Amino acid sequence: MKTITITIANHKGGVAKSQTAIELAYCQAKKGKKVLVVDTDPQANTTDLLLAGNSPAGRCLPEILLDGDTIHSGDIMSRSFGGFSIDYVCNNIEASRIEQRITTSPREFILVKALREIKNDYDIIVIDTPPSAELLGLAALIASDLILIPVTPDKPSIDGVESIMRVVQAVKNNEFFKSSISVAGILITRYRFSLSTMKGKRNLIERYGSLVIDPPIRECTKVQQAVDNSRPVLDYDADCSAAKDYITAFDKLSL
Repeated sequence: MKTITITIANHKGGVAKSQTAIELAYCQAKKGKKVLVVDTDPQANTTDLLLAGNSPAGRCLPEILLDGDTIHSGDIMSRSFGGFSIDYVCNNIEASRIEQRITTSPREFILVKALREIKNDYDIIVIDTPPSAELLGLAALIASDLILIPVTPDKPSIDGVESIMRVVQAVKNNEFFKSSISVAGILITRYRFSLSTMKGKRNLIERYGSLVIDPPIRECTKVQQAVDNSRPVLDYDADCSAAKDYITAFDKLSL
């Protein structure tokens, strides 16, 4: 079975990219799939949650990329939630300073190269990304088959969707990249029932139609509690509203 690599991206922060990456990875692991999470965001929120206060055992992503190397088994850590394991590659703040230091050419393929040796060991690879179109964000798209775009139903976040969609199209149209990436869906997060959020949801559907996944992920205090306990909300409280929404939404991705 072919490995599916899916990037979680939006050119706007605060839209629950890291949370969505963690929940998707856990959901797939619970289905019996072997899952790897690669954190490319220098803020390293995904890394912090998975490490749960521990220190990385191997190299973090910046060191791997600066070496122009591939990810080795010793660079991969694992975390189990209720008997379901997620493998992951850590990141740190150094990722924000590596763009001008990458000497590998072509630079846009650094993640393709990094994943080369271990990619076929996994059913699903989930890539968390920074909220920008800079090197690591672009490299993640080039390395991916699918993109999932989390968005909060407000104008700045919706504008971020438009920005990432333009980049995805540019990647697909660039013959050098030879990319067949497609948009798996647009996932509304932190959703509250109000006139403004309902208007935002309506605007997204008017722009992107069936790409907008239903249901949106409802805002829920259990999500922050889960983060505080370094766990996916799907593991922390599978009966809360956000967890139920994530399960229904992810089932529509057909991974």
